[in-house]
Amino acid sequence: MHVHGHQHWELNHAGKTLMKVRYGVPSLPRLSFDEAKLRSDLARIFRSITRDDISRLVKLIRAAEEASHGALLIIDENSAAEANRLRKQGMSVDACLLTPDLLRHLITIDGAILLSPDGMCHGFGTILDGMATESGDPSRGARYNSALRYVESAWPCLAVVVSEDGGIDFIPN
Repeated sequence: MHVHGHQHWELNHAGKTLMKVRYGVPSLPRLSFDEAKLRSDLARIFRSITRDDISRLVKLIRAAEEASHGALLIIDENSAAEANRLRKQGMSVDACLLTPDLLRHLITIDGAILLSPDGMCHGFGTILDGMATESGDPSRGARYNSALRYVESAWPCLAVVVSEDGGIDFIPN
């Protein structure tokens, strides 16, 4: 058994988490994402993306998934313009190729990381905007719902929502 904090613990065996409990609510660990589906989705959403770009993004998403806290990545063909538009709600930066190591440092900062489909980072620590939507789910938390609102008002883009409790969601899925 491993205790994470107040009413937050998990049951482990042979290095694997069997069950997590938060405030008396048990849950099973979530499986890693389906890489083949992600690769297909990236090619469908971003028509001009290359295989190398897809492989780079998969590595970045794996790195985010392995982090000990949550993360939000927004992959958007217009990420440079979006980083500029949202610069007062985050950090807009000169584009740089995001590496898994750099990503591990940036996700410690609250807010979304804005990427182009080629893996270039244009902003981080960004508070997203978007219209309220009927498809929101209050039980999913702010990170998920913020990503959902943003994706529904910006297209084409893909949000990668990594939960602090484990598991990863892609919007759209």
